[in-house]
Amino acid sequence: MSEASAAPASAFSLLGGEPAVRALVDRFYDLMDLEPAYAALRAAHGSTLAQARRKLFWYLCGWLGGPDLYQQRFGNPRLRARHLPYAIGNAERDQWLACMVRAMAECEVDPTLAEKLKGAGYATGMIGKWHIGFKEGLRPHERGFDYHYGFLSGARTYLPGKTDNDPVIRNGEPVTTTDVHARQTYYELKSDEKPAPAEPQPK
Repeated sequence: MSEASAAPASAFSLLGGEPAVRALVDRFYDLMDLEPAYAALRAAHGSTLAQARRKLFWYLCGWLGGPDLYQQRFGNPRLRARHLPYAIGNAERDQWLACMVRAMAECEVDPTLAEKLKGAGYATGMIGKWHIGFKEGLRPHERGFDYHYGFLSGARTYLPGKTDNDPVIRNGEPVTTTDVHARQTYYELKSDEKPAPAEPQPK
C-alpha cells in the first residue's frame, strides 16, 4: 500500500469535496435570506449575499483540509480582524450558529464531523475555546468528541478573572482554574494513559 493511499481522509473529502461545501454554503445563505428567525444576521450582511457566499465557500474549503482558496486570494484569514468593522452581538452570533446547524442538518452533514473522524480511525478531542455554543446539544462532548477541556465561549480570555459565567469545562463539568491548560494539553497529547496533573487549589 502506498503512503498516499494509506493517508487518513481529510474532513474536506469526508464531507464530499467542493460540491458538498458549495451546497452547504448555499443552503446556509438561502436560509439566512428567507427565514425571519435570522433577520438580525441577514441585516448585518448588507444588500447582497453574493460576496459572502464566495468567501465562506473559499474559506471552508481550506479550513476543512481542502484547497486553500481563500488564502490564495486574500492571505491569512485573520477572522477577528476582518470582522471588526461589523456590529456582531449575541443575537448575530446565536443566529449564525442556528442557521449553520440547520443548513448542516438539511444537507445531511450527519453524523457530526467528530463522529466521521472517529469512524475513519481518529480519536477526537477538543482543548481550548469552543465556538459552537452553550446550549444543550451543542457542547463538544455532545457533538461527537471523546474529550473536551476548555471553555465554551470563543470570546473568553485565558487570563484569570471573573469567569463564573463561563467556567473551564472538562467533559461537561466545570473545573476551578485556567492555569493548568498547558500541562493538560501536554499530558493529553503525550499519553492517554497518564493522568493529568493535579489542579492548584484556589488561595
